[in-house]
Amino acid sequence: MISNKNFIALLVFSFFIFSCKKDDGSTSEPVSNIHLDQGLLAYYPFSGNINDQSGHNLNGTIDGGSLTYDEHGYSNNAFNCNGNPDRIIVSNNGSLTFDSAFSISLNVMIRSTGRQNFIAIVDNETGKGPSFALGTNLPGNPNMNFGVPYSSNSCDSYSSDATTLNNTSSFQLQPESWYNIVCMFSSGISSIYINGDLVSAKTSTDNMAHVCPDSELIIGGWWKTDPTSLNGKIDEVRIYNRSLNAPEIAELAKNFD
Repeated sequence: MISNKNFIALLVFSFFIFSCKKDDGSTSEPVSNIHLDQGLLAYYPFSGNINDQSGHNLNGTIDGGSLTYDEHGYSNNAFNCNGNPDRIIVSNNGSLTFDSAFSISLNVMIRSTGRQNFIAIVDNETGKGPSFALGTNLPGNPNMNFGVPYSSNSCDSYSSDATTLNNTSSFQLQPESWYNIVCMFSSGISSIYINGDLVSAKTSTDNMAHVCPDSELIIGGWWKTDPTSLNGKIDEVRIYNRSLNAPEIAELAKNFD
């Protein structure tokens, strides 16, 4: 017969063995859905220089403008534009390409309202062959605008028509405030997120995008005859050849209200 003392000892021993049992995985941490390096075509953190940090060597040249303080107050960590023609021009070495989906993320601060382009892909010499344009870039329209031309348009075309000209009529950027902006195009659906929130979406019958071989990436402006440059600062520019998911959008916007 087991004494009370031995019974208690047996219970303690059994508890110890159970507590040391290997976890069956039922309470394991969920796999992260955040993969911000996946599908990254170009990345400009502006950490002391304007170089591409994606590994694709899409380094640009400055056409006016300079490095300045970023949204966190760190010097030489954002690109400053004071208007035309301040911008960065990046020649495409062939690695900047997408078709049915792409995404853009950037942090931006404007000093004033008015027509200004934040980022685009277009032939800098001719203004032809655009892939997209993003900014407060329409005359007389203070809202955010994200345009994606028809994929069927020739690279020798100005492509004034667009599959989706997304106009954030419910949201306007305020001067001197920083924002994270994510724009996506996926199978004909264009979306604009500001500080992690979806503010505009539009669907088109054209479900493809394209990059013309002679077009350049323009950061902070538009093509040379109509530069419409940003009057403000831009930081953490990323371009992807895929859509971003909700956790990734939230991660990019986590430092913004």
